Amino acid sequence: MRQKGQGRRTTPSEMNKQDIDIYVLLKTGIYLYDALKHELTPVLAGDFCQDAGKQDYVAIAPLNLVFVSDLAKFDMARQPEDKMWMAGIDAGHCSQNVYLYCAAANLACVTRLSIDKTKISELLGLRDEQLAVLAETVGYPKIVTKQH
Repeated sequence: MRQKGQGRRTTPSEMNKQDIDIYVLLKTGIYLYDALKHELTPVLAGDFCQDAGKQDYVAIAPLNLVFVSDLAKFDMARQPEDKMWMAGIDAGHCSQNVYLYCAAANLACVTRLSIDKTKISELLGLRDEQLAVLAETVGYPKIVTKQH
């Protein structure tokens, strides 16, 4: 996520590596969010929403996000597993921003690890050094009515 007018992002990043890319899955296709230009770059046309997770609601939600870390940017990591921790922390920061926006806009949001990482990696055309860390589904809250 980007801070308007300054080219900086609105989420912290381990050692400012800016490792997270956000893929946006809509009914019209898959897009990559370009943080510097603040626009969506088309990746693949078509409805691939069902590939963003394993729950039924994922396929019908209006928006799914997939947070992808470029682990190659963490060349300074002392231990291989540190790259995974850094990726998880950075993706979590981005995910929290989405939660905050959804709360302000009265939207429903759920972050999930339940994603077929092999399938989504192939679909997005990820390199070996890229990892689909988590997914997030955004939609409209169910209206719960009291029954008498």
